This record gives sequence, C-alpha cells and structure tokens, in this order.
Amino acid sequence: MILILLQGDKRDIKEYLMLQKTSKVDVDSSGKKCKEKMMCVLFETKVQAEHRRFQAFEVKEYSTLDELQHEFEAAGLAKLFSEFVSAQLK
Repeated sequence: MILILLQGDKRDIKEYLMLQKTSKVDVDSSGKKCKEKMMCVLFETKVQAEHRRFQAFEVKEYSTLDELQHEFEAAGLAKLFSEFVSAQLK
C-alpha cells in the first residue's frame, strides 16, 4: 500500500490528483507506462496550527504498522492515523 500525505493550497492538490489520474505516472506488471487510476482520497481537512508542516518531498518505507503510526504521531497526526489510516491497513 502506498500512502501519500499532501499539504498545500487546495487548488494545487486538486491539480496533482488530476495529473495522477490523467498522466502516465506508473508502470504496470509488464513494465508498460500507465496512469494511476486507483488512487483515492482518504481524508481532506485544513491543517491545524499544531500540525507540523513538511518542508520537502520525502519517500519513506515502513516495515511495520507501529513504525508508520510513530511517524504520524511525530507529525502531530495521531488522530488522522487512528481514524483513517489504520482502518485501511487492517
């Protein structure tokens, strides 16, 4: 499973999501370029003041659910994790 946490102007995020579904951004199992049509939005909200803003693009891999949960907690997003992310992973 791939989780993408986006922060920014709502218009820019909508444009990103549209490009994911209309541009060839992935490869299928045979190596052919394809569009990412299975992406879905789990949750959308305004960033609360206490939540950390991410300064740069990062790719991180987690081997356990606990590691992923710790990352969300460190970013001040424990509630987001418990209400939306953990349910998708079970």
